[in-house]
Amino acid sequence: MHDACFATGTTFWGNVETAEIEIESFADFPRKYGKGTWVNHPSVRSAWKRVTQPKLEEKMMLAAEYCEKLITWGYREFLRPCLKNDAKIAYDKYKRYYQATLLQS
Repeated sequence: MHDACFATGTTFWGNVETAEIEIESFADFPRKYGKGTWVNHPSVRSAWKRVTQPKLEEKMMLAAEYCEKLITWGYREFLRPCLKNDAKIAYDKYKRYYQATLLQS
């Protein structure tokens, strides 16, 4: 995808998830949640857990090797500072990381 975007002068955007579902494999998902169930199905929503800051940084560094812009799913659910205390703490950690990364650029 990166090469196709580069060849056409298109900006390659990548999605970095701020949460994950703990499963062994893709094949494990339908066994655990039911065939035909999707990751945003109401019965699955509570299974999503915010990734740790080190894991988020690792995911962003990997995506940054290929993508010019990064977006995320999960801010509203997992990083919005007006939620619970742990969401504000996670947001503040991410913000410090982001600001430090910008200073290095």
